[in-house]
Amino acid sequence: MLTVYNECGAYTDEVDIIYHLEPKDILPEIVYFCTARLPEFDLSHLDGTFEWSDGSTSSFYVAQFNGAHWVDFTDSYHCFTVRDSVIAHEEVCGCPIYMPNAFTPDGDGLNDVFKCEYECAPYDFTMEIYDRWGNVSFRTHSPYDGWDGKFQGDIAPNGVYHYRIWYRESFSGIPIEHFGNVTVLPGKL
Repeated sequence: MLTVYNECGAYTDEVDIIYHLEPKDILPEIVYFCTARLPEFDLSHLDGTFEWSDGSTSSFYVAQFNGAHWVDFTDSYHCFTVRDSVIAHEEVCGCPIYMPNAFTPDGDGLNDVFKCEYECAPYDFTMEIYDRWGNVSFRTHSPYDGWDGKFQGDIAPNGVYHYRIWYRESFSGIPIEHFGNVTVLPGKL
């Protein structure tokens, strides 16, 4: 508040001064990422405009390659522009396979097939399903195929089955063996 006095009296007025602090670090200095999982940066918490090194102007950015990436951020009042950068460093990481622990081969279109889920397709793949006596109920050499719960044309009995998977990891070529159990839950076709 400011008050000015003179022979005519006093005059008072208020002025709001808003000072926006410039952000110091918008991006991390370096980020490590696995080949199948590109690093993402969400700067939507900042109020302003963005220009990334690839020319995009979104507050959300995906680093598509190894190396330096930068962003110019201008605050919404156009008081300042800050440039920050990040080094994206790609590493060869494992590419995990996820297996469900149960399925219902009942033909309803939900969880009807037991198969692996993965972020990057493995190669030299074999999956075998065994009944409780160790007999092979299903075998495939394709990571895209799954077991529909049938054995010799008939629905396999409900219960716990064992699976074993052999494959080579997509990027490293390392041989991997994975095994576990899956439960066939009641259902009918």
